[in-house]
Amino acid sequence: MPISDIFFRPSRNTKLIIGTSVATTLAVITIARLAFHKTPPRIIPSPRESQIPLLSKKEQEDLPYPPDVLPGARDVTSPVSHMHLLSNHN
Repeated sequence: MPISDIFFRPSRNTKLIIGTSVATTLAVITIARLAFHKTPPRIIPSPRESQIPLLSKKEQEDLPYPPDVLPGARDVTSPVSHMHLLSNHN
């Protein structure tokens, strides 16, 4: 089939044209959704917020690393972890 038949006999290639158009449209939509769809990072709560409040005072005192062992520290939450930072002020 010569190339000229594609332009001069479009009725023979209607299914091909429609199929190609549908496939191209679906591919573009899929690629766009993957490229622009951002899921928010999942933040796992710190044990300081999720487990320690459930412990009794005695259980908190028996922890090998008590929550109040570092005075002057502050909690910093990030999408990756929960950190307990010390201040440099004496």
